[in-house]
Amino acid sequence: MAQHVAAHNQGTAGRLAKKPLTHYAWLSLLRAYGVLLVLVYHFFPWLMPGGFIGVDIFLVFSGYLITSLLVSEFKKEGKIDVLAFYKRRYRRLFPALVALVLVVMTLSLTIPADFRADIVRQVAAVLSWTSNFYEIEIGRSYADTLLPHLFVHTWTLSVEMHYYLIWGLLLTLIMPLFIKTAADGRKSIVRSRKVIAVLAGVLALGSFIAMQLLLMGAEDPSSAYYSTLSHAYPVLIGSVTGALAGFGYNRLIALFERLKPKRAIILVSLSVAGIAAMAIFIPFENRFMFHAGILLTALLVSLIILIGRGAQETLQHRPEPKLLMYIADRSYSIYLFHWPLMIIVLEWARSLFGRVLVGVNFAYITVALIALALTFLAAHLSYRFVERPFSRRRRPQGEKLAHKHGDSTRGHAAENSPSDSRNKPRVPAKRLLGAVLGAVLAVFSIVALSTAPLRTSIELNYQTGLLELDLKQMNNAHLTLLHTGEGGNRGGEPQLLVTPGSITIVGDSVTIFPAEDLTRLTDAVVDAEVSRAMVNGIRILQELQESRSLGEYVVVALATNAHADSFDSAVTICENLAPGHKMIFVTAYGNESMEELNAQLRTLPDTYPFVTIADWAAAISGQEHLLAADGYHLNGQEAIDIYVNVILNALEEAKHKPAR
Repeated sequence: MAQHVAAHNQGTAGRLAKKPLTHYAWLSLLRAYGVLLVLVYHFFPWLMPGGFIGVDIFLVFSGYLITSLLVSEFKKEGKIDVLAFYKRRYRRLFPALVALVLVVMTLSLTIPADFRADIVRQVAAVLSWTSNFYEIEIGRSYADTLLPHLFVHTWTLSVEMHYYLIWGLLLTLIMPLFIKTAADGRKSIVRSRKVIAVLAGVLALGSFIAMQLLLMGAEDPSSAYYSTLSHAYPVLIGSVTGALAGFGYNRLIALFERLKPKRAIILVSLSVAGIAAMAIFIPFENRFMFHAGILLTALLVSLIILIGRGAQETLQHRPEPKLLMYIADRSYSIYLFHWPLMIIVLEWARSLFGRVLVGVNFAYITVALIALALTFLAAHLSYRFVERPFSRRRRPQGEKLAHKHGDSTRGHAAENSPSDSRNKPRVPAKRLLGAVLGAVLAVFSIVALSTAPLRTSIELNYQTGLLELDLKQMNNAHLTLLHTGEGGNRGGEPQLLVTPGSITIVGDSVTIFPAEDLTRLTDAVVDAEVSRAMVNGIRILQELQESRSLGEYVVVALATNAHADSFDSAVTICENLAPGHKMIFVTAYGNESMEELNAQLRTLPDTYPFVTIADWAAAISGQEHLLAADGYHLNGQEAIDIYVNVILNALEEAKHKPAR
């Protein structure tokens, strides 16, 4: 027995002394998986309404690889040069980010100026790694698709950079404190690695708890989602994995190395499928994603990494899929360019076709594929002429271990580019051409920034502050208008018809613009607010009922910010309505989500006889030229007249229906 134990210990010691890996074979495919989820989520949202969790795959892999690199550097050099680490991060991320800003600012001159509203602050936030704080400060919902910000997707880079700054410094200060010195003078960093793993685990737990606290009582999860404080736990979970199973060989890796190939394949397949299932079935509005989904994604990615580490001896000798590796290497630039290019290309299509292209139809899919192709072209050029040239330099020994793996959230092609024959200095002609192109883009970018409006034309027309009425001031107003004459809901000057009753209109941003006419013509009380969704109407109407200030006719115009649970919220509104009232739902014109919700709202009168539909979407269809730059809001008096008359016709129809 003693001989058996001795033999086993000797075998284990021999395995722990294996030569460190030169790179992680196949693990970079996680980056391709993550970016593909994000691409499907943004270009074809009906396929993967939860594909935004792809960014968490990036975060976990980044935490794993960065921690592995820093621990390896400390093991090799006896210290971490944190300033050099920051410099490498800056050179790796910042040049491509600048290229993104220059290209997008230039192209933004070809789309309506409303997309450049407050763009100076947006760009400043992008270049200072504070995009997430900017989005929190302005109170913009992550799910808001109306005039989307061109650089909103860079919020993840902010979380990433904050992690680099803090985590790099912590490891620099803490690791030297826990080096264990043996009797023969040899030093071991095993204890230090364990301390780092525990620290990362504690911080990850704190971040997860912070997200849960921020979600409590919040109608919109966006602030909790954007914040570095509450969204750092995926990258920290990756850090735990990197501290315990990074470069080198230890007992944890040996444990996974003993996993049988068939079981390993099954576990990896189930993990990948589990992440895909959440991306397909759990949209942003579902709180499960924030209570458990993101955490589960992070744990599954860590499990995949650990299984891959255990199988490296086998995977090292098997070629990695070239297409997926191509995507993985360029995933940073793909992520950078995909979002603004999608917005710009869709606006180009809108200017050609005169309408917003959304939904599962040939026109939208064709335009989306064109935008996707341009994304890959821009990513390839960025990788070839920006990322690699600015990352060229001699790699410290510890970093050579990361060769072919990338080390950041978007799966950047290795922190340090391979020093092979392809990395020859550029000829002067190419440098000159690059300088000229950069100068041209810079000039156009300056023009775009200097001519950008502070606020959108929509915001200027709304005069939101005057129209967002306090609920306590809501009271029953006399219904003075219930008829539009023969003009129908296609425009024309409304005709007054005094009728007893009262109207309460609860609306979103689309309702703000025509609110003045609605109030003047009907004496209705209007409560409208930007970014309001159907779920918000439940609380508002309940408070009005309890204060006995809800009108006999209740108009709900909250379909613009359509979410997966919007119809359920509409049903709840109907169920909660007190006796004696009549309900009118206004449809919204716009994207796929709105059309889906419209179809559901049109079925409500079959179940609730007191419900009437004011079909704004049908009324404005074919007259999209009357809409604002975003294709959703009203632009001009003619559009206002159509909207008002749609509601007036619905009120006239509701007059002949029974009350609740």
